Amino acid sequence: MRNKIQHQHDDTLVKTESLLLDCPECNSFISAQDVDIEHGRAKCSHCDHVFSFEEAKQSDPIAPPDHTQPAGLDVLRLRSMLDIQIRHLHAFDNRGFGFVMFFTLLWNAALLPFLFYIFSSGQIYLLLFISMHLFAGIYLISDVLGKLFNKTSIEVDPRQIRVTTGPVVLPGQKEKILETSKIEQLFVTRTKGQRKPGVANFTLSALLKNGRKVALIKGLDRPTLRYVEQEVERYLKIEDRKV
Repeated sequence: MRNKIQHQHDDTLVKTESLLLDCPECNSFISAQDVDIEHGRAKCSHCDHVFSFEEAKQSDPIAPPDHTQPAGLDVLRLRSMLDIQIRHLHAFDNRGFGFVMFFTLLWNAALLPFLFYIFSSGQIYLLLFISMHLFAGIYLISDVLGKLFNKTSIEVDPRQIRVTTGPVVLPGQKEKILETSKIEQLFVTRTKGQRKPGVANFTLSALLKNGRKVALIKGLDRPTLRYVEQEVERYLKIEDRKV
């Protein structure tokens, strides 16, 4: 029951739009059978609390925002948590990505004869002479696979923010956990040090109350990261301001 609640009424399947509900008292999930669509009420099976889900929807502090949600994002909004999933394939500046894929294939194909000779001859020490080219090839493959298959998960609750990326983990993409009480502001900036002409990738960072800045997500496009910034600030009730 994420976007619609389904129930059987007079042998007819009725669909009613609603929020994914959690109990206002104990934050437990409300199952479909505990929702009374006709009377607009729900009952928590864990603590027996009865509440109006229409009132809960209207008073929900993290109701869906008015701005358009970018492609590649899945957002789960509850009072007890905020869960955002980003599919990288839809969330990076893909100008020139076709050439990068071709160059990656060409680079690694050129290394294959050398690797075949080294391993077939047993002269493993020769790997030292092509180690830089080998590392570059591995990085190129990881970068391409990461853009094609990676997902970033942002899990927020009143205590902490947890950011994880996988299945391909590149430098700067290790798991990050921050206590929400230490966060002053979130902001998006252009990623420093990028050397791809015409390609603009951005970084979502947190400004902590002690003045320290922590990068949370790197290498995605600005609309996606701005949307994530606004969702998290809305949930944590952080007033957006320029950093």
